[in-house]
Amino acid sequence: MTLCNHCSANLNFLIYVSNMYKNRYIYDGEPILFPYFPLNNNAILPMDTFKNEVSLHWESYIQSVQNTIALDESPTTLDLNFINNPNDYNYQSLFKKNKEGIEAFNQVLKSFMGWWNSFYSGYRVIDYISGKFIPEIGTNIDNKLLKKHNRLPNYNLFLIAVYDKVPFNLKNAGRNFIIEPISHLDLTYQDENRRSNSIGCLVDKLTQHLIYE
Repeated sequence: MTLCNHCSANLNFLIYVSNMYKNRYIYDGEPILFPYFPLNNNAILPMDTFKNEVSLHWESYIQSVQNTIALDESPTTLDLNFINNPNDYNYQSLFKKNKEGIEAFNQVLKSFMGWWNSFYSGYRVIDYISGKFIPEIGTNIDNKLLKKHNRLPNYNLFLIAVYDKVPFNLKNAGRNFIIEPISHLDLTYQDENRRSNSIGCLVDKLTQHLIYE
């Protein structure tokens, strides 16, 4: 068994747009979420409609991840396809279908791609933070599974990293994977007790969603 670190462009884009909506509808006067992007009222959906749309896209991606992992493949292909062919995913439905909505979606998509793909990119930061302790977390998982089952499964576990909290109580785990914000994964500056507890929590979450066959 191997614990794999994965940074999802799809999920991070859905969080990126969700934070824009939260800044517009919910967090007036509260600390601003990243990114702050002024949205034209004529371009955005009512919040309840947006929540429904983002939930449909989130669930579709989660199902694709589960299908991919079941085939013993990496979900990386799903995210590379989004980066290379973003229009295949109909994320424009997160905005109104009028001229303003289409323009807003194209601007937001360009903004995200610039952030995600640049040299000091969102991807590099998330990958660095989430990947730094993967070997240690993986070793702890192996030890726990060997103690309980005396053997390791012959397939992979995935830790899918996102830059901010999963929005609107959407699904954050599935068969052989969990989704975690990097705030839960940056263990560098924690003292030994907190770091040990954080790693223990991650190990428990991952093994809880491991299907042992």
